[in-house]
Amino acid sequence: MGRRASAIATIGTIFALASAMTLDALPVAAAPDAAPRAASGASAVPPVSPTPQSLTRAGRDAVVTGRVIVVAGEDTDAAARARLVQELKAHGADRVDVVAPGKLPAAAAGLLTVRLGPATRPDIEAALGDTAVPDHAEGYALHVSGARPGARITLAGTDAAGQFYAVQTLRQLFVRA
Repeated sequence: MGRRASAIATIGTIFALASAMTLDALPVAAAPDAAPRAASGASAVPPVSPTPQSLTRAGRDAVVTGRVIVVAGEDTDAAARARLVQELKAHGADRVDVVAPGKLPAAAAGLLTVRLGPATRPDIEAALGDTAVPDHAEGYALHVSGARPGARITLAGTDAAGQFYAVQTLRQLFVRA
């Protein structure tokens, strides 16, 4: 219980690897040598490497809850899933439950829920909404909604490498709350 919680310092949608990065509203251009700041005094977005072409930030951070639900199917890259669980535990999750798509427990209400897998998986497509996933090899999209209760993160890759890169980008966005 004595562990400090972490937050994911992004809200909205992130596109990486040769595509634009945006987060809900309040657009702020990313500078290659400085992290952008949102309006109204919100904290800076941590630096991300490789540097995205553009990045905007708005809204609330998604807080890592003590229990996190990860939705991952048989088509989810095993290395990406393992790294995601490791990072969630390192940033405040005492318990990470991995469940299959369509098997979200009723107890998930109010918890951080993370979906990881191929961009073509129906639950991921739905969670991304109108967020486009680059259609090239290693492409991915990352969408974060810090709405409370029950923040949601969606990590979608065009292939296994894209899924892993999405997790690596998320890893860089963790900040101590």
